[in-house]
Amino acid sequence: MFSCRIFSNADVVTMNPDQPRADAFLVCGDRFAAVGSLDDVRRRSPSGVEEVNLNGKTVLPGFIETHNHLCYYAMSLINVDCSAANNQSIKDIQDKIRERARTLAPGAWLEGSDYDDTLIEEGRHLHRSDLDEALPTHPIVIWHVTGHLGYANSMALEEAGITRETPQPEGGTIHKDENGKPSGLLMEPAAQNMVARFLSQPDVSAFKTQIPQAVDHYNQAGVTSAHDGAIGMIGETGGGNL
Repeated sequence: MFSCRIFSNADVVTMNPDQPRADAFLVCGDRFAAVGSLDDVRRRSPSGVEEVNLNGKTVLPGFIETHNHLCYYAMSLINVDCSAANNQSIKDIQDKIRERARTLAPGAWLEGSDYDDTLIEEGRHLHRSDLDEALPTHPIVIWHVTGHLGYANSMALEEAGITRETPQPEGGTIHKDENGKPSGLLMEPAAQNMVARFLSQPDVSAFKTQIPQAVDHYNQAGVTSAHDGAIGMIGETGGGNL
């Protein structure tokens, strides 16, 4: 027998043109059992049901995400969090890189995700020197929040064979400074993959661990259905980027 609760004093947006608004609804188990006026919902409820006052809060149907990258997001949760939501400055990111390095085997690659140059305090792209300063003893690659940019440190560039003489890949750009030396910024998959190919690829067990965690995050944001627009592409455009 499912437990039921009435939620009242709500602004319910139903998306039903015949009943665009309601002020109460009944939930039994994990299902909406009734939506309407409080009196109507009470009539359709079992006796003795708990009532929860939502104090005028808006309630929306679950969101359907029509194009996203759930698998990328799930695997990015393993990486160093370089997001502006949890880092105010490049120094904050450097500190997180150093912290993660304590768990790495000698020479192992370090991967980070969700860097946003438009929201970080410095308002600029990462430079190889930023990453070298944080950790010169491991190859590092950080993925931009858009998924279209990556940042590599000097050790990663060296391991990938990217030098001032490296020609630009078709469909991508290796950014170079005024002296012709790679800055660490790699634009679009054609350039990103030059370092991404060295990263270890997630196996089925990793997906089994990470996908439920990602789904929980989606649910917390109100997303109840999602369509992944890049199934099977992990590892081809930068591993764990979103």
